[in-house]
Amino acid sequence: MIWASEPTTFMRNTIFKLKADSWKYRGTDSLKEGILGVIKSYTYGDEIDNYIKNTPDRVQVTAGSAALEGNVRKLLAKRVRFIIDDETIVRHILKTMDVQDEIEAVHRASEVPLYFGFSPKNPEAVKFAELTSKTLLQMKTDGSLAKIFARYGATCADCR
Repeated sequence: MIWASEPTTFMRNTIFKLKADSWKYRGTDSLKEGILGVIKSYTYGDEIDNYIKNTPDRVQVTAGSAALEGNVRKLLAKRVRFIIDDETIVRHILKTMDVQDEIEAVHRASEVPLYFGFSPKNPEAVKFAELTSKTLLQMKTDGSLAKIFARYGATCADCR
């Protein structure tokens, strides 16, 4: 792959809980105080992945095309105490479901940059990667990327 040098955004796997719940994150052992809602076959970073592997009785796995929405509903119904997923996507789903005032982020478990990639078979791949990087940097600087994120109830933490 030919990668853009500027990340588009970051995948920030973040733990969420009900705002009314006084629980505080104090390391993965504190997750044993409830059930963690996760999505089948997702990875959340070494720390959480190890927790899921080592404490399957404290984890509830959801699958399917609406798995995150299902986990949010489980959290609201108190069938799980916490959920984890990419913060930007969760915030968008919370806004779509109109429950953003009921649920809050409590701990960012991992952060990984995400990049556009282009096939090396495309003779213009290097040009596309450079153009993508230049455009992303401009959009982060002028605020236009932040406006796009805001339409989805998210923030562009990498915007300048």
